[in-house]
Amino acid sequence: MKHTVSFRSPTMWYDAPQGEIIRMPQTRKLVKTREMTQVPKITNARIAVLHKAFDLIDLLERNEIPKSLDELVSASGIARSTAHRLLLNLISRGYVERDRSGCYRLGMKLLELGATVKQRESLRDLVRPFMEELREQIGETVNLGRLQGEFVVYLETIESQHPLRVTGSLGVIDPVYATAIGKAILAWMPPERRPAIRSWRRLTPATIRDPISLAAELDKVRRQGYALDDEESMEGGRCVGVPILHGDDAIAGLSVSGPASRISRDRVQQIAQVLKRTSDQISLQLRLHPDRFRS
Repeated sequence: MKHTVSFRSPTMWYDAPQGEIIRMPQTRKLVKTREMTQVPKITNARIAVLHKAFDLIDLLERNEIPKSLDELVSASGIARSTAHRLLLNLISRGYVERDRSGCYRLGMKLLELGATVKQRESLRDLVRPFMEELREQIGETVNLGRLQGEFVVYLETIESQHPLRVTGSLGVIDPVYATAIGKAILAWMPPERRPAIRSWRRLTPATIRDPISLAAELDKVRRQGYALDDEESMEGGRCVGVPILHGDDAIAGLSVSGPASRISRDRVQQIAQVLKRTSDQISLQLRLHPDRFRS
């Protein structure tokens, strides 16, 4: 587990009117949110240092010509020793580069981040109409997610219109071994490319907690063509997921989630078939419009 990451599960039950969730005082939470880790306290001093680092990045972004340390200090008002320390840290992380003359410019890491954001936005824009159609057809919450290390990060969620429903927040992450999307993506990845799981947290009594059990589950997922989260990430919930393929690569996953009382085991096969057809349609669009998504 990335011990530096704080996150909460996106799978939560709420009994509330559509759109009135999480912060509304009349919301009655039916199942507690799982707090996976404690959010570290951020002091004012740390925030000030972060602002200074971003000030330096902003200065470099506004200037095409690399800038010297003295020029950056003069333009930013940051103490020379502080600016130098921040720049060294930014260089070590790839956000800033230093040329042979000793001047500073933006690093390739920022280009990578920009490409990642554009890629995710393009995929979300492409998939969202399919997700809305799925929600209307099945009546449950539809999720789009992709891997981020040993976690699944959610790029889009279209909520069910039922008063009792699964709700989520974009950008939150869940353990890959406990989700239908995570298992669907892993099942279509070569074993040598699968991320190493460093922490097996038990979210419910049904959560997979060891690599042997997960490997057996992934073999089953590959054979049947879909993944099932059977109350593994949240008690009382069930989720069916399939991969979104771009060529031979599972670039993301699509899932339908809801209470086990509505997503009964008898409905799982039907939902899986609808999801697989939708995933095939998305994959076709990716092939027809490769400019919309570059892996």
